[in-house]
Amino acid sequence: MRNKQIGRTRWDTFLAKMKQEEGRKFSSRYYDRFLGLHYTQLLAIGRTLGFSPASLSHFVNGLSLLRLRLNYLKNNRTRKLGSASLEWVSIAESMQEDPNFVNFIRLIGPRWNCFALLGIVRPFKVNSRIEVDTLDLSEKSESWSLIIYDKKRRTVAHITSEASEGNNPIISLKKGLYSISYRYYTCHQELICPTLTIDVAQQVRKVIFPEEKERYEQCLQTISKSRHPMYLLQQFYVFDWLKNRDAMDKKKVDRAFLPVGDPNNVFDFGYLVKEECISIRMSPETLAGYQVYLAYYNEMSLPIFWTRITEEAFSGVPIEENGAYLIRFVPRSNVRSSPQPEFRLQLNKGL
Repeated sequence: MRNKQIGRTRWDTFLAKMKQEEGRKFSSRYYDRFLGLHYTQLLAIGRTLGFSPASLSHFVNGLSLLRLRLNYLKNNRTRKLGSASLEWVSIAESMQEDPNFVNFIRLIGPRWNCFALLGIVRPFKVNSRIEVDTLDLSEKSESWSLIIYDKKRRTVAHITSEASEGNNPIISLKKGLYSISYRYYTCHQELICPTLTIDVAQQVRKVIFPEEKERYEQCLQTISKSRHPMYLLQQFYVFDWLKNRDAMDKKKVDRAFLPVGDPNNVFDFGYLVKEECISIRMSPETLAGYQVYLAYYNEMSLPIFWTRITEEAFSGVPIEENGAYLIRFVPRSNVRSSPQPEFRLQLNKGL
């Protein structure tokens, strides 16, 4: 009886959240339906079948990602690989030109990186190797990293600024299909993407995207306001798991919440109740060796606050709704070997 009451309470709370987002949603067409069903129908079916809100959310998220991967494979089969030009693509430019691309990123990388300027190279064939020309990359960047994924979006190699300074690294790969994600941390406006040489014969030419920082900030501001009940349905489970992390498999929760990608970064994260905030105190060595960034996300995984931390003692603003914090420790280019970050974190209730 008690378990049934808890289940009803959880559903009542979740449905109240969904109803609240119904009044805030930015669109009433493209995102309302999933697999032919209106999201209210999905909720009714899930509850009837005995799903908890978190388990239904996990199921819908999994189906969303499966559909995304199937579309990805279909597109790769229908287009001739190598026929499209090999080139760097700016994430901010892509988001401004194609709203569907925002939805793609929202599903595969829902913990938005609000601090690095981002570039990608779409899937291309490799026979044996990729060489990266790192000349001048660190001139305007405090740190950068380049991640190589296989066709299943698994990380197979990565290069970082501190490990490759002064040389052009060569990455040996098995014959196959790969894509590249590039993160460029800078206080300047330009995104500088390096020259890549693929199997000696092909090149992805160096590109400088001007005014990229301003453009990406505009995109993030738009994304932070783009609310929809379907976003809550797709992402709620991660935050429910995070809230109950002590009672769950911590590795499973960490895999679900942490961003895809950069093995070089160190993260700290946790659930925040509305009006909570964090205070952090770091050692001087940590600030000298790392750039430190803080972001808050709501339960739709939309970024609602982000800032860089530049002082040893820092207190964040209270979060405006239930969600999570994520702290990124990004190694600096000019530090050869950064020790593990040393810090103390405290959660405080806002005034």
